[in-house]
Amino acid sequence: MPAGERRWRRRMTKPQEESGRQGGARVKLRFWLGRAGTGKTHAALQAIREEAKRSPDGPPVVLLTPEQATFQMERALLTGGHLRASHRAQVLSFERLAQRVMQAAGGGARPRLGELGKRMVLRALIQKHGGELKLFGRAARRQGFVDKLAATLTELKQYRVGPDDLDARARRAADDPVLAVKLHDLALVYRSFTEYTADRFTDPDDVLSVVAGVLPGSGVLTGARVWVDGFTGFTPQELAVLRAVWQTAERMDIALCLDPDQDDDVFAPTRETYERLLNMAAEDRIEVEEPVVLAADPPARFRAVPELAHLERELFKRAAKPYAGALPSRAPEQGAGAAVEPPLKIVAAANPRIEVEAAAREILRLCRERGWRFRDMAVIVRHLEPYKDLIEAVFSHYGIPYFIDSRRSLSHHPLIELVRSALEAAAGQRTEAVMRCLKTDFFPVTRDEVDRLENYALEHGIDGRGWMQTRPWRYVRRYTLEPEEARPTAEQERYLEEINDIRDRAVAPLRRLRRRLSEARYGTELAAAVWRFLEDVGAAATLERWMAEADAAGRPDEVQEHRRAWQGVVQVLDEFAAALGATQPSVSEFRQIVEAGLETLRVGMVPPGLDQVMVGSVERSRQPDIRAALVLGAGDGRFPPAPAEDVIFTDAERQQLAAMDVELSPTSREQLVREQYLIYISLTRASEYLWLSYPAADGAGKEQAPAAVVRRLVKMFPHVPVVSEPVEPASDEALLARVADRADLAATVARRLRRHRSGEAAGPLWWHLYDWIARGGLGGAVPPAAEKVFAALNHHNAVPPLAEDVTAALYGPVLQGSVSRLESYAQCAFKHFARYSLRLQERPRWVLDAAQSGTFVHAALKLFVERLSGSGADWGALSDDEALALADACVDSLIPHLGGEILLSSARHGFLAGVLRRAVRRAVLLLTEHARRGRFRPVHVELTFGRGARGVEPLVLLLEDGGRLELSGQIDRVDTAEDGGRRWVRIIDYKSSKRDLSITEVAHGLSLQLPLYLAAVLELAESGRIAGGPAEPAALVYFPVRETLVRIDAPVPEEKLEAMLKRALRMRGLFIDDPDVLRAMADDVDGGSQLLNVSVTKRGHVDKRSNTTDAEGFAALTGFARRKAAELARSIRAGDVRVAPFALGDDTACRFCPYKPVCQFDPLLEGNGYRMLEDWSRDEAWQRIREAGS
Repeated sequence: MPAGERRWRRRMTKPQEESGRQGGARVKLRFWLGRAGTGKTHAALQAIREEAKRSPDGPPVVLLTPEQATFQMERALLTGGHLRASHRAQVLSFERLAQRVMQAAGGGARPRLGELGKRMVLRALIQKHGGELKLFGRAARRQGFVDKLAATLTELKQYRVGPDDLDARARRAADDPVLAVKLHDLALVYRSFTEYTADRFTDPDDVLSVVAGVLPGSGVLTGARVWVDGFTGFTPQELAVLRAVWQTAERMDIALCLDPDQDDDVFAPTRETYERLLNMAAEDRIEVEEPVVLAADPPARFRAVPELAHLERELFKRAAKPYAGALPSRAPEQGAGAAVEPPLKIVAAANPRIEVEAAAREILRLCRERGWRFRDMAVIVRHLEPYKDLIEAVFSHYGIPYFIDSRRSLSHHPLIELVRSALEAAAGQRTEAVMRCLKTDFFPVTRDEVDRLENYALEHGIDGRGWMQTRPWRYVRRYTLEPEEARPTAEQERYLEEINDIRDRAVAPLRRLRRRLSEARYGTELAAAVWRFLEDVGAAATLERWMAEADAAGRPDEVQEHRRAWQGVVQVLDEFAAALGATQPSVSEFRQIVEAGLETLRVGMVPPGLDQVMVGSVERSRQPDIRAALVLGAGDGRFPPAPAEDVIFTDAERQQLAAMDVELSPTSREQLVREQYLIYISLTRASEYLWLSYPAADGAGKEQAPAAVVRRLVKMFPHVPVVSEPVEPASDEALLARVADRADLAATVARRLRRHRSGEAAGPLWWHLYDWIARGGLGGAVPPAAEKVFAALNHHNAVPPLAEDVTAALYGPVLQGSVSRLESYAQCAFKHFARYSLRLQERPRWVLDAAQSGTFVHAALKLFVERLSGSGADWGALSDDEALALADACVDSLIPHLGGEILLSSARHGFLAGVLRRAVRRAVLLLTEHARRGRFRPVHVELTFGRGARGVEPLVLLLEDGGRLELSGQIDRVDTAEDGGRRWVRIIDYKSSKRDLSITEVAHGLSLQLPLYLAAVLELAESGRIAGGPAEPAALVYFPVRETLVRIDAPVPEEKLEAMLKRALRMRGLFIDDPDVLRAMADDVDGGSQLLNVSVTKRGHVDKRSNTTDAEGFAALTGFARRKAAELARSIRAGDVRVAPFALGDDTACRFCPYKPVCQFDPLLEGNGYRMLEDWSRDEAWQRIREAGS
């Protein structure tokens, strides 16, 4: 025994020696101490094997180990020696030991309250005592709070802190009101929970305390030999159980990872555990044998690899020595002629994905070059979540079999989603909840039918009680708000019949669930309603089918997930019925409690006995006898992670409680000491090879430094370089070194040749590889994944012109369409092709967007003018009250035609109807103000011209190629006024957003609507068909029909606020530069108008800043618009469908384009790029218009 150990042994065990001599008991307790790799676990397993083989029928020989390690220890026990079966040898965790003791002692009479039931009871208690809770009542609404509260109650019970203790400390913490309130609420919930479960249930958190009391008399471990291995520390409850074990067992051996001869901080957690156990043994007068100190140097695990032995010995010493070995070790299987490589590799990767890819290639290399099995290697991370998805994706791509040791959440399993969304749908009938429910695939409808049903519901805005009504749906798509009721066509009738059949089959189980929930009075009846629902949809049979399919396809993980999901749902319902069955919760409370239970469902996978790479966190996973460990994520602040405080008790509060003699879990800062131990464990797992890597940037691209342990290793092993893994290697050799398989080779060649096209010349090797692959050098056809990459080599994303016969079939000799169609083509030729030629449409949705509200307001204003004209009243003579009354009447008559009862079927839709009403009222008040202050009056509303229009022909333009363009459209309003014996015409276009007429956009063909409307109106007026005869242009304006907000820094008088609103909603556009005509539009234009975005100066001239022009300008504008429209029409007929969106300033054609997934436009692709339009000034744009339009 080393001298330091003897001194420590004397210092720590003198009371035990004295008590042992006084009690005269024979030795029962012995400690096995040693650093990592010294063989503690091996000694325990070997002793158990020998004892079980020596006396097969003796008392139990038990290995007590952490729950997550039981499977691996059982496997190691039976595969590491000649023992193949034994009823004496047992591998138990504290939880499994407790179950056996409770069964033997008769403690299983009361039902066990599982973790799910506990959370549901806590949720119910919080709802019950919400008025008494000072802090937790509000916090309970946050997702995950009940889990945190349950964990805190578990911690309190583990440390034997009761509600009375909390009350006493709350009185002492009067100077800290926040802590006092927390303690008050915790004591209230804790006491209520204890009272509720007393004489009803067995709380798992109390089981270990009960077991500690009944274990000696249970006979379970009488005469047993017990080994304890794999623990860093114990809770007070676990310590009480250990105390009971050594009082009843014949012998007890406890193994701890600890060097008794050194005071390194790294062993602080296990040293504290050792001291506590010694003190407990002294209190119980248990004689402690001299500890077995496994102090081999080097440890057995690292005997063949001195570098790793040096790492284990020196890493956490205050003055670590650099490795002084002459050469790196050579693995035996490398052979004498193989290149020597060190057993330690440090890697700096560009980001986490590159890091995982590099690790995957390293695993394959070790298998290929050293002949290792996948099970000889393990991937270790500090926290699994940041790497879990990456490892799954990358390892699957590289064909590496793996097992991730974690408890997976079941929150996204179809069965969990079925129950969750079904309760939500039955309670609120929201379309989104109903669709989530139907898409779980448990209903007697196909996915295609569900999609059709969803499309119908979205198109017609079905929500709320519309889902549960039994009356058939009769909604059909309507494109106008005309009052006449159109009967469905025969095709629409067939479609409605199909939709109603799908709805009845899909929603019938939900209707029955809703009815049963509404009829239920007690908790048991609510749980039974959900169970009956699961029977209605055949959930069990569906899961059985899925499990059979997954089993046949070799996916055992899926089988376990399906089975655990079913067991979890049954457990939630059972525990709810057991815990709250006699209560009378509301349906809403029932739903919240069940959802809280479902959120906690996890599945812990059983490691299969296959050749797989083990992946896990440092804390959870135990990887005995691995040859290589790949430790990922060793970045600063990640390894170890930055300390995180508890949600319920902060570190400062835990320190305050400790000062009040309340022991709880360590603070986040105290956990840092334990983190050093975990780092030590992770770096000493492997016996032959250690890989340590860190990402130089996180997933978001933020720079990240290496952890302190990486920097320390670099100093300890100066001959080991830090290997860099960039996103794209600079050299061809490094690029080829990343190739993992056939598909990867083909993809790598394709990427390299694409870089060649970008100017980075590729050498002959790449072209030879390309030719070799193309000729079948990979053993047949090019792999599908690589074939796509090869195809990308010549991908330009260029769309060639349409053939002449195709354009003739699409457009014919006469091109018909609206001005909006031409503007769409001016924005992007492919956008026009997708919308007007292919007729691609987004999924229709009934939403009150700008287009839908604009349609409604247009119709309301049209009806307003028609009714006003029919009454013979002058608009300018109306009072505000009269105008609003007429507006409300128009809205009331149109609302049913916008959405029928759908618009009134829910509070949300009722609110939207109110939004429309306010928009119409605001527009009517403003237009009434225009009528009072001006002489222009509407002569046409929604004037439609074009084929099919009532007596109004299209605007016809003859094309140079012999074709014709027939333009159609609908002008919102045409106003006229007489001034000086001349008739002036004003065209108004209603807009639901702020809009002005940009002359630059007109010059580029992007805004031709108003100029072409003017051309059509002037042509029709000249012929006398509209406007009462020939007229001259006075204005082309946009009128905003929308609610608006104004920004103010302080409260303002009502009159000023109204003036600010009017200015925000002024008519904007192009005006004639005649002051008299402008005054005819609004009598307040002198000095600046509240109604028009134009002003007249004190000298009687139009302000130069106003957007005005003279009669010649209007003529040039209409002439230019005609020529531009003809030019665009010729290009359409020529078959130009290029993906060429415009860019003008900050605006692009792609901003709101719905066809981006179709065109796949990417400025980085060769052949793609924006058409950069010049952002001309207004004068420059007018110059081009006048030159082209004259």
